[in-house]
Amino acid sequence: MSTLLIAGATGLVGRHALALALADKRIDHVVALTRRPIAPHPKQRNVVADFAHLPTDAVWWNVNGVISARHDPQQHAF
Repeated sequence: MSTLLIAGATGLVGRHALALALADKRIDHVVALTRRPIAPHPKQRNVVADFAHLPTDAVWWNVNGVISARHDPQQHAF
């Protein structure tokens, strides 16, 4: 059983990653970490959260892989 967490699943990249993950037969469950609710899907768990105050002990952190598609204006890659 494989579970993927996608942080920022409502943005341009995150939406695309979410669609691909939900369509992928190798992925059993997707945790979509978002700031606002998204449309439900049988393979998806939508966690609506404040990204500045994420709980460290939440059960939904227990995943096999993570995609961070969340834009952080404080980080700059050069």
